[in-house]
Amino acid sequence: MALAETTSTKPVVPTTSIVDRVWTPLWKFSKHWPVGAACAGLLVIASIIAILAAFDVILPHDPTAFKGSDRLLGLGTTSRDGERFFLLGTDNLGRDMFSRLLKGTQISVFFGIGVAIISIPFGSAIGLFSAFVGGKTDLYIQRVMDAIQVFPFLVLAIAIVSILGPGIWQGFWAVAILSIPRPARVIRGSVLSAKQNMWVEAARCIGCSDNRIMYRHILPNVMAPMIVLASYVLATAIITEATLSFLGIGAQPPTPSLGAMLTQSGTTFFKTNPRLAILPGITISMLVFSMNMFGDAIRDALDPRLRGSR
Repeated sequence: MALAETTSTKPVVPTTSIVDRVWTPLWKFSKHWPVGAACAGLLVIASIIAILAAFDVILPHDPTAFKGSDRLLGLGTTSRDGERFFLLGTDNLGRDMFSRLLKGTQISVFFGIGVAIISIPFGSAIGLFSAFVGGKTDLYIQRVMDAIQVFPFLVLAIAIVSILGPGIWQGFWAVAILSIPRPARVIRGSVLSAKQNMWVEAARCIGCSDNRIMYRHILPNVMAPMIVLASYVLATAIITEATLSFLGIGAQPPTPSLGAMLTQSGTTFFKTNPRLAILPGITISMLVFSMNMFGDAIRDALDPRLRGSR
């Protein structure tokens, strides 16, 4: 009598390729939010420009080198001696506008990213700790946040930089510290809502510590607001840096800041050479607009109430 052979079947684990994990979500995002996807592409290009400009890879000329004989040259012209070509012309000191715009984009992008890297984690940690602990600790922390937010953001940044002295680093630290309260308040609200869920009580019942509940259970469920906040903080930081430089207390000459370009040659020669103000103004506007539209698209994509309609 033949023995029946038994064959053990292993469960088939579906494998996902790089296309399914990366390109498919990107395609769906681009299909549902084309404006946000286009703005994300612009931000990627701006980031690449910022990185390459930091190492002077894509700069056709020295953005701080000036030559009096080449001042106020028009678009697509060459220097008087015919040795240099200026795609976007020169400013009142004969400096290449294209190189200065690339370097100014680098300063704005790095400034915004640096502010977001500091303010978002610190603010989120403060909001998470404040909401989870509660009681008088939460009360005192929120009163400090209220004391900072009671003053207009830009006015307080100008006051701090005026006390510390003009400079790009003084403006950076002032903006980074003043940007902490907003993520702290937003994350606090999200944590207070998450604490009411049953899975938090279940984690307590099985003996999870407070640190484990905060960082392993609550924190992953409040990550979506952080992503949206990052776009807001980036846009606000870029605008604030340009404003501080425009007022003369941010990046100091000869640093090619976009805001400084507006107030130096942009306002003085606006009637005769409006491109000196229009070009940096368009660059700032495109950066801030792209950041805001991308943040709105990310917010809609992460909103569970909208997932069923897509």
